Amino acid sequence: MLLSFPFFNLWPLIWIGLVPLLIAIQGVKPRRALLLGWICGAIYVSGMTYWILPLHPYANFPIVLFATLLLTGYLAFYIAGFSWIVRRLNLRSAPAYIFIPAALWTALELLRGWLFTGLPWGSLGHSQYRFLPIAQIASITGLGGISFLIVSVNTALARLILNLRRWREEIRYILIPFALFLICISYGIWKLERPLPPKGKIEIALIPGNVLQREKMYGDPRVTFRRYLESLDEMTYERPDLIVFPETFVLMDLLRPGRRGYIEMLQNRLRESGSWLLFGIPHYETKGDRGDYNAAVLLSPDRVVGKYYKQHLVPFSEYTPLRRYLPKSIKARIVGVADFNKGRESVVLTLPNGARFGVVICFESVFPYIFREFVRKGVDFMGIITNDAWFEGTSAPYQHYAMAPFRAIETGKAVFRCANKGVTCVIGPNGRVISGVVKPDENGIIIAEVPLYPGITFYMRFGEWFPLTCLIALLAYMALSYFMKRAQRR
Repeated sequence: MLLSFPFFNLWPLIWIGLVPLLIAIQGVKPRRALLLGWICGAIYVSGMTYWILPLHPYANFPIVLFATLLLTGYLAFYIAGFSWIVRRLNLRSAPAYIFIPAALWTALELLRGWLFTGLPWGSLGHSQYRFLPIAQIASITGLGGISFLIVSVNTALARLILNLRRWREEIRYILIPFALFLICISYGIWKLERPLPPKGKIEIALIPGNVLQREKMYGDPRVTFRRYLESLDEMTYERPDLIVFPETFVLMDLLRPGRRGYIEMLQNRLRESGSWLLFGIPHYETKGDRGDYNAAVLLSPDRVVGKYYKQHLVPFSEYTPLRRYLPKSIKARIVGVADFNKGRESVVLTLPNGARFGVVICFESVFPYIFREFVRKGVDFMGIITNDAWFEGTSAPYQHYAMAPFRAIETGKAVFRCANKGVTCVIGPNGRVISGVVKPDENGIIIAEVPLYPGITFYMRFGEWFPLTCLIALLAYMALSYFMKRAQRR
């Protein structure tokens, strides 16, 4: 299972990855299944959490180690719970054995994406970001449909191995998930070969910069600013509609009155190219909900056109959970640390040619519901700006990128991604990269056309209908099993 995700990207392995666990828990007591599931989960999840450890140059190592172990243990319990429930249900019939675990896993992923502010990072479906024919069903079911299909194929294979001597009796049921697999593949191929015509396009320039995090944290921010300013000089003759810098491209609030000179330098370059600029900075808001925000700012040659404040903050990194209930002595020690305010609105930004777009910041790209809100407001394309330099040299920037193609497929919109020390590119509405790519260890600027697509997908219209259907079906099955067993005892 772990090998199915970046760095390794051996995505076909996920289609058999759960088989050993399903066989291992067969016939054991639920408590034993819980332990086996947790061990499996801890190994699997470690590939999604080990990259927290490199944060220790910027934080206390014991705290970073504790956070890594805590998060790994917590996420592993979802697979432990999956194993425990499967054993408790003691599924005997072939249809139940194949599809009830798939519904259970899908419901648990929905829960994981919501509980404790949510962490859907590394869901099974994310492993298929390169397998575009199967990924297309996300436009209907969201990521949950792909996870459901993966688990049902695994349970079918496990059932076949466990009942190999009676394979003729089992084969009719086991073929059902494979038939679904072929239907989904056929739909995906049809969708990939039937591209919809865009209503227009814009030209965009993505300038990731790829600045080391230690330079951002401990270097002179004016040096970093000058590097990006020089990149704007290259845009004088390219004249794109929109130029994009990544999240917190400099650790300075450029909108403070005393730093007006920095904004003027940017605007002087924009006047020469006729372009508009989108960039990320930390910003202190003096009006309305006063406080510090992780902000994305759209700048024209003449004014600040609009600002978007990050809505889904990272716990313990951008805010401290339950801070209001902490003792005053602890509150005093964390002032200025992990205390960003949360944005309240999905702000749609409009370019001079009328193209409307939304932008999400870093961790927000993991959550489809944030994209749904922008799409409901009528955006023509979406953007992601992020700073992945914290995790340089690990698989985190690539795992983070692996979620972006699904946001494009789910929304039916092109999505640009500008990532400092991450993967920078433009992704089409079918999840396929339609531009050049700048990787974390490369320097470069991407100039590409972004197509503008009208309309709204089934998933954007109805949201998480599929995982919720799985949850309802699972609860109905559990209730029915309970009452039937009770009736048999009577």
